Amino acid sequence: PDWVFSMKYFVNRVYDYVGAMRSLGHSLEDIGFDAPVVSRKGGAGIWTIEDTGSKKVLNSNMEWETELSIPKRDQAFLIRTRFDLETAMTIFEQYKMIAVQ
Repeated sequence: PDWVFSMKYFVNRVYDYVGAMRSLGHSLEDIGFDAPVVSRKGGAGIWTIEDTGSKKVLNSNMEWETELSIPKRDQAFLIRTRFDLETAMTIFEQYKMIAVQ
């Protein structure tokens, strides 16, 4: 079947899918992640790591921040909390290691 991801999917679901497909021998290109990394102006990516229960997002310092409404998001907030897919997956994996301790 064809799989289509949108930004509405959480990083952990994408991470699980990508990890499962790669463990079966598929490359990132095979599963549709061959496009260049898209970023917003100023270097902020388009993926977040979100706790939907608390409405918080994980930042690049492994700290949870309240997700701001769109008009209140400044460039510093976007750079701290928005990532390209590979970075988001790496940060999420690192967070899982320290969160269990």
